[in-house]
Amino acid sequence: MICEERKLVWKGAIPMQLQLHNSEVTTVPPPSNFLMLAPRNGYLPLLLPYIKPHFQSALPIGQDTGWFEYEGLPLKWHVPTGVLYDLLCFEPARPWNLMVHFRGFPSELIPFEGEETIIRSFINSLKEASYVIHGSTKHVMNLSQMEQAELWRSVVEGDIESYERACIKLAPSVSTNSASVKADEMNIVKVPFRLYMRRVEVNDKGFSEAHPLKHWDHITYISRPVEIKREDGDTVTLWEALQNIAPQLFVCASELQGRDHTLPAPLVWESESSSAVATESAETDYSRYPKIIPITHYMWGQKTYFVNGLIRIQGIEPNPRLPVDWIARNLSAPDYFVHVCILIATNHKDSSAQ
Repeated sequence: MICEERKLVWKGAIPMQLQLHNSEVTTVPPPSNFLMLAPRNGYLPLLLPYIKPHFQSALPIGQDTGWFEYEGLPLKWHVPTGVLYDLLCFEPARPWNLMVHFRGFPSELIPFEGEETIIRSFINSLKEASYVIHGSTKHVMNLSQMEQAELWRSVVEGDIESYERACIKLAPSVSTNSASVKADEMNIVKVPFRLYMRRVEVNDKGFSEAHPLKHWDHITYISRPVEIKREDGDTVTLWEALQNIAPQLFVCASELQGRDHTLPAPLVWESESSSAVATESAETDYSRYPKIIPITHYMWGQKTYFVNGLIRIQGIEPNPRLPVDWIARNLSAPDYFVHVCILIATNHKDSSAQ
């Protein structure tokens, strides 16, 4: 039986409102916007067969190559839709307003040549994940074309039951179809993590919408294998995993003292242990660390785990103490990667330097 948490993740969808770019409108009045739900685990180009008929009559003559734009930024077609949303919307927008294009495919994106391009990208991610988990890509390489097609169909249709059956063929030890089975019981030692880190400007009114992400070069990408167990046999937590991946980027409040202030601001966690240390002397005075911008007063009473930012996985802001094996079983994407979006608050001066 598939655990309920994983079912809910697979059912996750983002409400979208799509507008055809003015430069491609040839009719008066222009076509109305198109509203739809986009699966979190899907990819934007998979929406085009539903979107294009709505705008077809307004398009100019020419070859159609669909792509999407958010606040002037062309969106990467090979990144899962949910990851794009979590990364680009510090304050979640509902619906998510995107511009759709069918002409002038941007040169900064990887060329897109139809659904086969997405399938190749997906299979390559599976190979990378398989190598992390098993030390080999043979589990993916041994899939027949029919098995690959069935696996891809399950992703496109959001059919988790078919996906789990295909994954048993792919690699029995990676199957997540039991809520009671843990990663160590499936002989999994490592899981693949993919981090996307963005610094988001804040001002006196909160998170600024005046300075959207201008270029993908401003995102830091890190892909690493993460150990399930510590040397003492205990389960690795999310926070421990992140600190192992990039210790300079993830810091407890108690570790700030003595840190080089010229370094970019890390994501700061006031864990219970660090709070206890701070209480013994005095509460952490973040005014001493000008690059650390506390966000609590911007969140309107919303609970936050971090002093100056957010972590999102599958639209969830997880407790840093969650075990990595639970995250891998319930929040991993269909390509087996755990996609982690990290957003760190910064001021205008620091954000412009990124």
